[in-house]
Amino acid sequence: MTRRRKLRALPTLAQCEKAVGEPASAWVARCYEISFKIVAKGLVDGEAVYGHWLGDIAPGSHFADRKRLGFVSHGWILLKDGRVLDPTRWVFENVAPYLYVGEPPDHWSVTPCVNCGLLREEHKDDGPEDRCDCYEQERWPYDEGGNTWREAMTHGRPPPEPVGRRRELKLDNPTAWWIGALLGEPDGARLTNNQLFYLANYSYTAMRQAIGPDGVKAVYEAICGIDDTSISWIPIDNANRARRECGFKIR
Repeated sequence: MTRRRKLRALPTLAQCEKAVGEPASAWVARCYEISFKIVAKGLVDGEAVYGHWLGDIAPGSHFADRKRLGFVSHGWILLKDGRVLDPTRWVFENVAPYLYVGEPPDHWSVTPCVNCGLLREEHKDDGPEDRCDCYEQERWPYDEGGNTWREAMTHGRPPPEPVGRRRELKLDNPTAWWIGALLGEPDGARLTNNQLFYLANYSYTAMRQAIGPDGVKAVYEAICGIDDTSISWIPIDNANRARRECGFKIR
């Protein structure tokens, strides 16, 4: 069993309103700003992060017209123990203001199927109560860095630019091999500018699953080592996440 890091008691909504200096009703469409202010005022042990909301959007919500997009840009607080504190989730739900606190489900969570309400082990072909073809867990709606969208918008690897020099990346062999396989290059440490841009904007989530936190750190540091401005190719939300999870130092 994982031991949760002990944090200070979480604030109430009234305490957050007092610290921010505005009632929660005035926080609509100011998600990251409010999250940042709550952290800056020292009310929580955590960090304001930015990404996409992938959850449902209620009719009448301020963002109701974006329901069909599948995501809305959103900011929230990631607590030091891994939980989320979201001071503006209520905007999507079109309910009275409150502070949401929750954590992503894991493989040990007892979570009913989002389609039929049965548990995973209750999904059987011969069960009379099972009218659902397959178990589906409710999707965690917080996507830091918007990497689900990045993966959806990635349509094949770019061919190398026919004109222009290749940039050298300082990488160990395993990481260079992975980049080479990703881009179809015999040498993943020598890339053209368009290939580097593709690599820098590649889904952080997919990259971390493929090569681990040390690999992500190595890739990002190698990109930053090209010149003084190449860090700008890496999306800032993914760079911040790599700083927190992989030890990447933002220069």
